Amino acid sequence: MRDEYNFTGKVGIRGKYAPQPRNGYPVVIHHADGTTTSERHLPATMIALDPDVQAFFSDAHAVNHALRAIISVFANRCQQPHRRQRVLTTHIA
Repeated sequence: MRDEYNFTGKVGIRGKYAPQPRNGYPVVIHHADGTTTSERHLPATMIALDPDVQAFFSDAHAVNHALRAIISVFANRCQQPHRRQRVLTTHIA
């Protein structure tokens, strides 16, 4: 760095601009014919719920709680040994 850049006593904030917006970010696409299309992209780890599903959950904690309950049911079901299903046959004389 040059001598004229004096950062004595300055403290930077690590990751100040790193967090991504929770509601996604807008992307404007400019087409060759002069029209534009605006889309909203969610970060890779975010999942968008449809409005009718959102109505049942108050926040992210409630969604995670419900999903963990469903996962535990399926996990227990998959770990149980499979019982042989009885096949019913009819004999025609």
